[in-house]
Amino acid sequence: MQLLAQLLAHSLALSLFFGWQAISHIFLRYHDSAYKQIAAQDNLINSLSGVFKEDGQYLVPGSNLNASQEEMAKYDEGMKGKSFALITYHAADKSNMGMSAIRSHTTAFLSILILFPFSVIIPAVPLAFLLNVLV
Repeated sequence: MQLLAQLLAHSLALSLFFGWQAISHIFLRYHDSAYKQIAAQDNLINSLSGVFKEDGQYLVPGSNLNASQEEMAKYDEGMKGKSFALITYHAADKSNMGMSAIRSHTTAFLSILILFPFSVIIPAVPLAFLLNVLV
């Protein structure tokens, strides 16, 4: 019976976690301040499209990934105080909010599923702690 109660508590945690994600993104627009806009966006996208040949995340300027530790340290020292950009580039917009919601719910579900055995083994772990780990 205690196992069933814990499973129900974890299901509630899943619902709360997924619900908070939805509310914070859709209604509260909590993450909007993280996204900045620039002038001449079309010009920038056209320039990036000419440079990037595949979808991915790019660090500009970036060091040689095969560099030795010494070369990396020298590069890092030379970059101190200089500008850089982290660019996530997609050649075409293929966004699908339904699929994003399903992925988010699945991630929350798997997180609860992974943490569930620990709460059975260590019953002293309160549900609030599990929620703090997930957020």
